[in-house]
Amino acid sequence: MGEKKAIGALRQVKEVLDNYDVEYWLDYGTLLGAVRDGKIIPWDNDIDLGMWKKNKEKLPFVLNDLNLKGFKIYCGNSVITIRKNSFPISLDMYDFSEGKAIWEMQLSKKKVGKIIGYLMWVMCAWDYSSVCEEASVVTQFLSKILFVIRNTSLKDIVFRVMLRLHQMTTHKIIFKIPCHYFTDLSAIKYYGMEFKVPAPMEDYLAYRYGKDWKIPKRDYIYYEDDGAIVKNE
Repeated sequence: MGEKKAIGALRQVKEVLDNYDVEYWLDYGTLLGAVRDGKIIPWDNDIDLGMWKKNKEKLPFVLNDLNLKGFKIYCGNSVITIRKNSFPISLDMYDFSEGKAIWEMQLSKKKVGKIIGYLMWVMCAWDYSSVCEEASVVTQFLSKILFVIRNTSLKDIVFRVMLRLHQMTTHKIIFKIPCHYFTDLSAIKYYGMEFKVPAPMEDYLAYRYGKDWKIPKRDYIYYEDDGAIVKNE
């Protein structure tokens, strides 16, 4: 991962989010690295920002500006992934219910599930240029077909079929975090920029990563080890 390029992309994303007054915060491994190491964790493969789903009405404007700045954009139900120079920045969108911040994900069980999941991303991609350059020739070919279908009356039918296939080849993981961590966000400096963070910050990290969160764990698997997981089926 090119740290300089990643932070350059993050700076641009921050500028756009701030311009539209979107509330967001450093989250997950990005927050862990910021607090523990003062930088991106060397083996981390993305930057995580948390936000509320209620900000969705602002996102078309945000994403349009990011698209004009050269970002590739994938829109999922609970996460939006934006890429520049092949480095992803994830906007993890939380729901609020019964005093909990809730985030859900669908994890692919087998290779076919990963392919279908990728094609689901394609159906939701901002434009064709957002199709991931690392995809195989076959997947890129299927992606081109889907982009043609997106502009026809078959779009809804194909999307429903793919959604059903995606549900059959993945399983749902639900994360729940007490909302008090997000009601009075604190702030820290990160690469010369100021970001909001959950508070109390160290308590939040202990809730997600365990009491030994200050000890680096290269083998940490977030969809198995996160303390916020309440359902994994």
